[in-house]
Amino acid sequence: MSSVSAAYRDAGLFERCGVRYLSSVTARSGAMVKLWVAIGAWLELVGLLLSRQVDLAHIHVASGASFWRKAIYLWTLRMAGVQVVLHVHGGNFLEFFRTTSRLGQRYIRASFAQCGRVILLSRAWVDRIGVVVDPSRCRAIGNPVLAWPQQRTPRPIRTFLFLGRFERDKGINELLEAFAKVRRQVPDVKLLLGGDGDTSLIERAVAQHDMAQDVTRLGWVSGETKRNAFAAADALVLPSYVEALPVAMLEAMSCGLPVVVSNVGSIPEVISDGVNGLLVAPRDIDALAQAMLALALKPDLALQLGIEGKATFDGQFDARLVADQVAQLYFEVLTDRKRAH
Repeated sequence: MSSVSAAYRDAGLFERCGVRYLSSVTARSGAMVKLWVAIGAWLELVGLLLSRQVDLAHIHVASGASFWRKAIYLWTLRMAGVQVVLHVHGGNFLEFFRTTSRLGQRYIRASFAQCGRVILLSRAWVDRIGVVVDPSRCRAIGNPVLAWPQQRTPRPIRTFLFLGRFERDKGINELLEAFAKVRRQVPDVKLLLGGDGDTSLIERAVAQHDMAQDVTRLGWVSGETKRNAFAAADALVLPSYVEALPVAMLEAMSCGLPVVVSNVGSIPEVISDGVNGLLVAPRDIDALAQAMLALALKPDLALQLGIEGKATFDGQFDARLVADQVAQLYFEVLTDRKRAH
């Protein structure tokens, strides 16, 4: 969510709409540290409300602790009479809602009902959100991504890139097993892993298949290190079990990299299999390996997928276009408020 906010800022939304950004999270460890940061953000918000500096609030929220924490800010804003745009991230929010107690579900519904608009990442989400909030008050707006300046030059697909947490739900086990299969047919392929998490998952597979020379851990990448990772890669692979609309996929598309991604969440609304990317079912090692092999063995296909992916990005997800949609939504909410008064 922080990368989405940063993209809005860099696309000029903050300056255009007078946005002040408050962060309620920290990368530092320790429950007390995280609690203090959240309390500090709430106190800063209260100060802004008391000085009447807030006309509208845009809250980014995911499932679990993220929702329970942000709901406190939401109700604080509504008690002060400030309209709220709630922006839902994470591919498992509906599952989170369904597995919450009945009391928790009522609280979630009541919180959503307080919002002037709800931003969801795809039309499919809008169609399914009726168990939580009236879909007529929702808008489908994709994640904003600033276009990467480098463009991929035609070359054989030999280096695959993964970006994300090293955990089972990201499909890291399946990726390593699929890569081992690809490597048997295309011995010079490489795999770059950008992220953090449970490295033992990687170490076991690398040792089992003797892939130490072909699998490189980059650590968590951002900024210039992420740019370098995309420049070194020929294709992006994200075989997650659950996703909403992964920013890494959009970033890869912005610089013309072909993508192999799971057909989950909002991804199938963006990627048409064989047109602007390749879709695979989560947990299907053989299908994942075949998709990666298709890119490695069919350079014309890989090039065309990259070109079409770039065109999709330019038409839908460039941060400037998305920022325009959000600015228009702010205007709608504030206009509705004036009419109500």
